[in-house]
Amino acid sequence: MRSIKKTCLAFLIPLAFSLSSCANDTFKTTVRSVSNPAFGNIDFNVTCNDFISAGFEYDDLIDVTIKDVDGHGKDAVFNTAFVKNFNETGYFAPCLCNYEGANEYFELSFSINKTKELGEKLVGKQTVFKMNKKAGFKEKRELVSVPKRLSYEEVGEDNSIYANVRDVTTIGKIGEKIAEGVLYRGSSPFNGKDNPDDREVSADYLLQKIVDEVGSYDEVSEVSLCCVDDKLANLMKEHDLKMRRICHESCTYRLYTASSEITDLKKKTFYPAELAADFFTYKEGSHRNAEAVGEIFHYLAKRAYEGDQYGKKYPAYIHCNEGKDRTGFIVMLLEILADVGVDDIVTDFMQTFVNYYNIDIETQKDKYDALANVGIYRYLYSLMCENPIDELGKIDWYNFDSKQAVEEKLAADKDALKKGTDAYLKNIAHVVQEDINNIKNWLSPTSR
Repeated sequence: MRSIKKTCLAFLIPLAFSLSSCANDTFKTTVRSVSNPAFGNIDFNVTCNDFISAGFEYDDLIDVTIKDVDGHGKDAVFNTAFVKNFNETGYFAPCLCNYEGANEYFELSFSINKTKELGEKLVGKQTVFKMNKKAGFKEKRELVSVPKRLSYEEVGEDNSIYANVRDVTTIGKIGEKIAEGVLYRGSSPFNGKDNPDDREVSADYLLQKIVDEVGSYDEVSEVSLCCVDDKLANLMKEHDLKMRRICHESCTYRLYTASSEITDLKKKTFYPAELAADFFTYKEGSHRNAEAVGEIFHYLAKRAYEGDQYGKKYPAYIHCNEGKDRTGFIVMLLEILADVGVDDIVTDFMQTFVNYYNIDIETQKDKYDALANVGIYRYLYSLMCENPIDELGKIDWYNFDSKQAVEEKLAADKDALKKGTDAYLKNIAHVVQEDINNIKNWLSPTSR
């Protein structure tokens, strides 16, 4: 996933009576607090040192049972890995982790789970940790972990690779399904704090090239999936000053300022959307979940309609911080609507890992496949679930083969992904059919 932003869920207990370890590799405590209600993340009044002293180690697979979650005797059981950082486990997988240090409370962290609706009701609930498999995550963690990102010099001074910016039609046979020069994806062209090493400069330079090819700023759409809080205006000004010192006025700043006073979506060239990784929950007023996905599609549909009135296809540049997870999910949905094949969807998603980390399918096939399994294949599988939140919350992600599951569903019904995407957009993200039709027409290489 961007990488995905860290989110935590913590359980806390009085050490005097709630810490206990047993000969059968169990450890008991109680829930302390909910540290991130949006994801259901919880923390405990237990430090990593306490937990390790009880015999648990990083990379152990551990079953976590929260007792009586509904007040009627129902327990919630999660298969987790004990890791140093949430990002080590891939997407969706719940994990026990610690961000602050060995002497701080450690957390149960989620991307998708069923506990978040319970919220503060979890506080005080008894929790039991039981060893599932000693060092059971070590081999897989080494596969799904990624090295340090390549520097500009290591990339070979190729802006498009360094900034992860590309027209999706450069991948495989996507150009047969999507018009060239319409859908671009990449990293943030303005958010240098989360996209270091001046990658923003390269991204902004490439965004300017897109505008130059079209010939008008009014005909380009930038969809930013990051940094839309009250600091955005100041961040944009800082970025523009930085760009002016290096070369010229920032392209993204010009798109942003041109849209700042415009309320008509058809005319806006810059659209900020606060999107997190919780794509399958719709909560009114929470713009970090499926509501944001619906609003993004509504904006793209309005811009598509506006361009069509002039016989044009306005290109859209979609980005988050890195152009990896959130961008990958939105672009995946668009590619499915355009009837792009699964193999090309996977290749497009994984191109980011090739660009940033030089992870290649030919030279590092095991790592490439492992990253695809915990990333794009999980997204694809999730779309084909009838009730994603319920079904995803029951999966043991540490022993689940997402690719095989996707292939099995498509073998049983070749249209399962199309049907699932249609159901997701309409029933979860609340996208209307008219917007879907406008977007399909915009993407199509056969329409004007």
